[in-house]
Formats: sequence, structure tokens, C-alpha cells
Amino acid sequence: TDPTLQKIQEDEAPRLAATQDAIYLNAELFARIKTLYDKRASLHLDPESQRLLWYQYQEFVKAGALLSDADKTKLKKINEEDASLEAQFMNKLLAATKAGAYSTTDKVALAGLSSAQMATAAQDAKARKDEGWLLPLQNTTQQPDLTFLSDRATRKALFEDSWNRCERGDANDTRSLIAHLARLRAEKAALLGYPNYAA
Repeated sequence: TDPTLQKIQEDEAPRLAATQDAIYLNAELFARIKTLYDKRASLHLDPESQRLLWYQYQEFVKAGALLSDADKTKLKKINEEDASLEAQFMNKLLAATKAGAYSTTDKVALAGLSSAQMATAAQDAKARKDEGWLLPLQNTTQQPDLTFLSDRATRKALFEDSWNRCERGDANDTRSLIAHLARLRAEKAALLGYPNYAA
């Protein structure tokens, strides 16, 4: 991706959430589905159609179609904010993953890597205008290079770079975003009547 696409993602995420809400919280549309759902036993539907009708009804209900107008308004605001925060989270995670790459100028630190892996690490460093070698992080805590590296200190550093990538107190730290998302989602769960998921 690139900064332009990431900015578009953050701008469009709440709009896409609003579009989804415009469908699932549309009272007239839901009324049509509910009419069919309430009469489903007498419609003589084949099993696939029965399942499709049940599924669509459940999707609307889970999305808030049975809420009052006031609660629908609250839900729309929550969904838009949630979508915006989630896009921000994904962009921070990507930036932290890039920034967290393990870099070294000490060839001995990379003992255990094959010559092909070393060549790739050198290319990755050169692409970022760094000296030496660079091990980019994968989007997982289990970095593939940990399997090959024989130096304990290097393995520890690579693991910690990966494990703590979004908890460094910098611009890519996601802890406050996660806490905010958790509060929003608990509020949404309570609004939708899921007490087991509410705070």
C-alpha cells in the first residue's frame, strides 16, 4: 500500500459503515424481510430458500434492525467511529511492522541464515537505504527467520521487535486505540442486547 491509499482507507471506512447501516437499519426494507420471515412456514420454500430467508433476517436483527430510532442513531455513530478507528489501527500496525524490522551491520548476528536469506536481507537493507542487513517483520509474532537464526541475542531481539511493535510509545502505538475500540464495542454489544459481551 502507500500513504495515499491508507488515507483514502481512513476517510472511506466511516462512509462505508454508514452505507451498510443505511441498508441494515432501513425500516421499510426490514419490514419486507420480516413479513416474509413471519410467514415462512406457509411459503412452501425449499430448504435453501428457507435458510437464506432465516439468514437475512438474522443479519438485519444482529445489525440493529429491531432497535428504536434513537438507538439506531446511537448505533450509527458507534459504527462510523469503530470503522474509522479500525482503519487507523490497521495503518498504525502496518507502519509499526515496517518500522520494527530488525537491522544489523554484524554478519555474525545472522548466523544460521542461508546465503540466499543473507542476500535477501542485504537487498532489504539496501531498499531502505540502510547499511548491513534487514529482517522485515511478518504480520505475525512468529517470525520465520527465528527458525534459522542460531544467535540467541538476535532471536530475542527479533522476537521483541515483533512482539512489541505497536507498544513503543511512538506514533504507531495502538494501545489507546485498542482500549477505545473495546469500549465502543462493549457499548455496541450492550445496545444490541448482548450482555455477555458488554463491560
